[in-house]
Amino acid sequence: MLIRLVPLLLFLLVAVSVYLLVRQGRPGTLRPRPALRGPGVPADPTARHTGAVAAARELVQHAEAAHGRAVAAAQERLTEAGLDLPVMTLGGLRLGRLSLVAAERERWLTPATRFAVDVQGQVRWDPVEDEDGRLRIEADDRREVRLAVEDPGWAEHVTLPGDHVDEASRFVAAGKAVVRSLGEARAARQRRIAAALADLAAARADTAELDRARMTLEDLEGAGPLRGDLPPAPDDPDETRGGTTP
Repeated sequence: MLIRLVPLLLFLLVAVSVYLLVRQGRPGTLRPRPALRGPGVPADPTARHTGAVAAARELVQHAEAAHGRAVAAAQERLTEAGLDLPVMTLGGLRLGRLSLVAAERERWLTPATRFAVDVQGQVRWDPVEDEDGRLRIEADDRREVRLAVEDPGWAEHVTLPGDHVDEASRFVAAGKAVVRSLGEARAARQRRIAAALADLAAARADTAELDRARMTLEDLEGAGPLRGDLPPAPDDPDETRGGTTP
């Protein structure tokens, strides 16, 4: 009886083995799959943390550069706000709303500053014979235009050719108008400077983006590998203590 059962048992074992082999080779059969990760993402938690720190440092550099540019632009506006606004230039003299610049020297105007023009010499009309022997009259301008800007503390004088009489007269008229409006010009300059100072203070204080970037970097540098990248805790509580139970 036992001798008859042995071939049957061998047949059943072979059949079961073949079934299992075929089952494992079928499509859709559940099999262990390798862990997947996105392109360019390091599998090592330490490498991922290092990459995050490098990106955070770059973000801090960009934020610092942007903040520096904003502060520099505000500083430049403050410098421009303190400059005197130009009115007219003639013969090396540059007249502003508050000052007169001559030979790179800046003279601040006061209510006592005086502008004057004086014409010396005259225009002579002389007969001149042309190539055909005919006479014509030509002007010989021997005038000198002396432009003076004088203040109790300084004085500037310029001599111009005779054909600059009209320009010198306009310069004197502009200078007298500037002297009359010195108070208004000074107040306007102070308003410009105050507004520029406020802009500079706001630019320096606007560090929200920079602060966020720095805090992100500080958090990453002090945190070590990200918690989501750490391996799961071991099942054996003894392994968490690094030893065996005494």
